[in-house]
Amino acid sequence: MDETSLRALLERAVANEPPIGPIGPRSVAAGRRLRRRRRVRGAVACAAVIVAAAAVVPTLRTGSRQPPPSAVAVPATLWVTSQTVQGGGVGGTVTPISAGTGTVGQPIVTGEADSIISTPDGRTVYVADDNSDWVRAISTVTKTAGRPITVKPGPAAMAITPDGKTLYVASAGNHHGPGWVTPISVATGRAGPPIAVATAPSSMTITPDGKVLYVLSTTTSTLTPISVATGKAEPAIKVYGVSSEPPGWLVVTPDSKTLYVSNFARGEVTPISVATGKAEPPIKSAGPGPGPMVITPDGKSLYVLDIGGPSHTVTPISVATNTARSPITVGDAPSSMAITPDGKTLYVGRIEGTVTPISVATGTVGPPIRVVQDPNEIVITPDGKRAYVLSDAGPQDGAVTPITTATNAAAAAVTIAGAAYGRMVLAP
Repeated sequence: MDETSLRALLERAVANEPPIGPIGPRSVAAGRRLRRRRRVRGAVACAAVIVAAAAVVPTLRTGSRQPPPSAVAVPATLWVTSQTVQGGGVGGTVTPISAGTGTVGQPIVTGEADSIISTPDGRTVYVADDNSDWVRAISTVTKTAGRPITVKPGPAAMAITPDGKTLYVASAGNHHGPGWVTPISVATGRAGPPIAVATAPSSMTITPDGKVLYVLSTTTSTLTPISVATGKAEPAIKVYGVSSEPPGWLVVTPDSKTLYVSNFARGEVTPISVATGKAEPPIKSAGPGPGPMVITPDGKSLYVLDIGGPSHTVTPISVATNTARSPITVGDAPSSMAITPDGKTLYVGRIEGTVTPISVATGTVGPPIRVVQDPNEIVITPDGKRAYVLSDAGPQDGAVTPITTATNAAAAAVTIAGAAYGRMVLAP
């Protein structure tokens, strides 16, 4: 019997004569023992204590309780996906690395994962396998993986609303027929009705105000806006020349007014008005192969990394006028890019195994920082003190190199087994 039922029983008993005799103390004691077993399950057993019914009821009211999960602090942690071979089949794990101490935690078995994302509060990390029909949540507090959540086949991209309430999963299926976006409640883990979008969605982004989700489908060169409030898809926006290899990149200004799409195949960047849904004249001077993009936190400048041409540049673009400024040369084969939270330094990874720092204020290129060869992803801590670079150490392993941003000095890399071509996220 739980506490509510027990109190109701006692109230009915007291309201009627004669007195209830020994049933009251026995029932209260039984309820108390049940609650106690639940609290100490898995811990050291405690000796039984017999007390009078009058003393038990206040204990049920004021007994000590474990703090709710939301009250538990979540330390900054890197989460890196890896592939494993198990019994002749391919599996996968996610490995936590403390951003404070560099300590590598025990890998968590999740199944093969091609993408990873974190909620804004850092309490849940999601992984997805694009050859499956599931996504999986990992509690960063308990470091345990939940059961797979079924979505449409081929989950290719994920996005989470700024309030951390809803996860969206874009599924490409077999690249024929419509694509799908499945909303999932972060609180309950339940999937809602999938939303039909254009064929083969490849990437997504949400406006910082949390109102509009954009889904890019490279097969049809279209961008589908979805209202977060209603879950309804708006008419698709045509974005000419977005190729499927590599996929297009999306970025939204901090004021949620303009969305930019890098068109690798056409060598241009397309600005789109969030208010009207109309594509503005493309920016054609961002290099012959525009790829990854970042926007300064103040929303004034867009930086576009050229990954497809011989220019080896980063091009700054004024957000106010959509005009490009002089490109900044960074060297051969740039592959990844990130900007510090204060907007002062841009970091560009190069396949040869270096990261180049660039002053946003002056455009000055600093000395390259040596990391493990073939860096494919850079993340920076919210306080801006450290950058982490994920590289394909090969032939099957990955490596994470920490960089102190104040000195641009790299520490020893941490090798992660099976993390070649892995993905990484920092939470929170």
